Amino acid sequence: MAVISIASSFGAGASVVARHVGTQLGWQVVNRAIPVEVAQRLSRPLEEALAHDERIESGLGSLFSRWAIWLAPMAGGELPPEALAREDIFKAQTEEVIRV
Repeated sequence: MAVISIASSFGAGASVVARHVGTQLGWQVVNRAIPVEVAQRLSRPLEEALAHDERIESGLGSLFSRWAIWLAPMAGGELPPEALAREDIFKAQTEEVIRV
């Protein structure tokens, strides 16, 4: 299956461009499919998943949480969701949806 991902800054009209390109190519356009799936998997409202979608992380806390996510499988387990910051829970689930 061929996929085109269109990303842009807020207000740049990416959804309009995506619809136009999809129509011209005869392709199905799926807008916000990843946040919808993340919300369903986490049993959270779509608005919450959208609020966490494409956020930019910064700071030492982000670095430590990424290490924890990366090291947990090497230690033979997974971090329970409550051990991760809310941002990291959404990020980890988003990455899982993209991988699948």
